[in-house]
Amino acid sequence: MRVKYISSVLLILVALTTTDVFGQATETDKTPEAQYSEMVAEFRAEQLQLSKSFRETEDKAEQVKIRKRMTTMGLDYSPRFMKVATDYPDSKAAVDSLVWVVQMGNRIGSRDIGPALKLLAENHVKDERLALLCRGLQRMITADVQAFLQVVIDRSPHRDARGIACFSLAYQMQKTAERTPGNQAKAEKLYQQVVDDYADVSYLRGNLGDRAAGALYATKNIGIGKIAPEIVAEDLDGVKFKLSDYRGKVVVLDFWGDW
Repeated sequence: MRVKYISSVLLILVALTTTDVFGQATETDKTPEAQYSEMVAEFRAEQLQLSKSFRETEDKAEQVKIRKRMTTMGLDYSPRFMKVATDYPDSKAAVDSLVWVVQMGNRIGSRDIGPALKLLAENHVKDERLALLCRGLQRMITADVQAFLQVVIDRSPHRDARGIACFSLAYQMQKTAERTPGNQAKAEKLYQQVVDDYADVSYLRGNLGDRAAGALYATKNIGIGKIAPEIVAEDLDGVKFKLSDYRGKVVVLDFWGDW
């Protein structure tokens, strides 16, 4: 009888570790996909509530407090998404969680961006969803991002992901060329690679080839210390002129529009 009693107690204790006192499933019982979806829903619900509270209050101090929470709340959620990714590395939710961390981290300055990109590069580089992420990383100029983009270029089996990663990395090399010797040549090489290998890959409302060709021309021909490209037009009196007619003189170009 005593053995049966002890066994019953142990079974009850085990049950209590997987359900709460009301018999509801805990986080460990939920699928990683369910955990991810619930966290996203919770985050959005808090965003909506904060927005509502901000609109309804006229207290300036309270508005400052709400605005601060709205801009930093992602820092509280980021570790939870990272936990799903590390606890269930082979799940679909792992990639979704890591992408969330990277995208949200860019807005709030989260320190989890680097570790999240590292996990994506190590465990999920073959995932086709990385193409969209690589597009979003274009203007996030950091060493971690550049290392990740290079991994996608080298190892992704998906042509669109490789092409978009190549274009995004070229953009970053171009933007850092003035302060980093050698990046100008790297940018030109990467843009040329996009033109040669990924020209037909869809990108926004066009394709990578057109985007890269324009960027390559600008990288090679437009910049401080380079000869300005030729401009042929008419002045206000209808007289045709060429920019090269004024070579050797100080010229002020005023680009304007009437909207």
